[in-house]
Amino acid sequence: MYDYSDPVFSMRREFVRWAKEHELLLKLRSTVIRWEVVETVSPLQIPVRYRIHYHFKSIIGIDAERNPIYGDHHITEIEIPPNYPMETCKAFMVTDTWHPNIVSKGKDKGRICTQSEKFGTLYELPQLVLRIGEILQYRNYLAEMVDPYPFDLEVAKWVREYAEPNNIINQKNEVYVDSSPLLTEALDATPEVPKKIIIKNFKRV
Repeated sequence: MYDYSDPVFSMRREFVRWAKEHELLLKLRSTVIRWEVVETVSPLQIPVRYRIHYHFKSIIGIDAERNPIYGDHHITEIEIPPNYPMETCKAFMVTDTWHPNIVSKGKDKGRICTQSEKFGTLYELPQLVLRIGEILQYRNYLAEMVDPYPFDLEVAKWVREYAEPNNIINQKNEVYVDSSPLLTEALDATPEVPKKIIIKNFKRV
């Protein structure tokens, strides 16, 4: 897609990485994930900020009886920093979300614990998109009060005291909110995406 001999790529070294991440994301094949570019840089219009649309069932809140409220369209915004992947992407939920590892209210509302920094230079944008998808499906969550601790303590308490005992979701028993496959085809030219990644040893930045 990109001609890396173009002199634009000699202007700033991050242009190359941003362009390669764009090419990798173009290879993602999914019936439940869509994405759009919301910010570009350089005369080549290389994307640096994306909105990712997830079309499957996820929890967006709870009612007065503590029962889950579901939605089927969830939007994440991802910004790739200049020092990526040494500096992790900024990932926030644009739509309401109810998950122990996503802040549900307040000034940090929408902030996502992705633990992506542990993969270092091997980590790529499609993996982050898939990881957030697994989080929204409740395939991946940390609700126990152990290090590194949930991002949203209220949601974590609800998971421990209500959702897991009532088998609404239960990671140990592989009970998820949605089990839709995130991919329809394997990703080309990317490291293998783990089928299940448990959030642990995450340091807040």
